[in-house]
Amino acid sequence: MNTPLKRPIVLITLALTALTGCGGGKPIKAEDRASITSVSVAKAVKTPDEPIMVGSEAGLSILFGAAGGAAAGATGASNAKSFAEFLHASGIDIGEIVREQFTERLRASAFYGPRLSPDGAYRFVLEVKVYGINKTNTFSSHWVPNLRLDYQLLAPSGKVLAEDWTMIPPFSDLPTFTAEEMKANPQALKKAFEMAAAELSAKLVPKD
Repeated sequence: MNTPLKRPIVLITLALTALTGCGGGKPIKAEDRASITSVSVAKAVKTPDEPIMVGSEAGLSILFGAAGGAAAGATGASNAKSFAEFLHASGIDIGEIVREQFTERLRASAFYGPRLSPDGAYRFVLEVKVYGINKTNTFSSHWVPNLRLDYQLLAPSGKVLAEDWTMIPPFSDLPTFTAEEMKANPQALKKAFEMAAAELSAKLVPKD
C-alpha cells in the first residue's frame, strides 16, 4: 500500500520558509561575540528517527526491493523507515553531512575561522529537525532533498548566546532524482544533501 504523506505542518513550514529564508531566532549580542576566544562544533547532531516524505510514495519501493516494499504494505506503514535504511546502507549520514558542511562554513568565516578548534570552549550545537525528500510537483516522478537545520551557540556556562534555524524552500535549485536514479547512484543523492546542508549553513553563518 502506498501511503501519501501530506503533513500540513511541514507543508506550511516549507511555504513560510520560502518567504522568510530563516527562522528569525536569537542573534548574538556584540558583547557576547567579543568574548569568544575559541569555538567548536558538537560532535553529536540530533536527527529525527525517520525522514519526512512529502508526496505519493508510489514507485519508491524500487529502492527497498520486493521484500521491503511488501513489508511496508503489509503493516500499512509508509516507506519512511525503509528510506532511512536505504540512506544508511548507502553511507548517507545526514547528521555527519550537516556537521561537516557547517564546520566548513565556520572555517570560511573571518571571525569564527581563526577561533575554530576541536575543543573550542564555545560550542555550536546542531539539530536536524526535518530531512527527507519531496516530490517536485504532484504529477512528477522526481524527488528533491528537504532539510531543516537548527543551531544554538552555547557559552562554556551553557548559556544560549544565539540560535536560529533555516530550511530548504519548496522550489530550490537542488538536483532532483527519480527513484531509479537514486537507486543507481546514491552518491549523487548524498551530494545533493551536502549541497542542501552547505546552503543552509551559509544562511546561518555570516562570513564576517
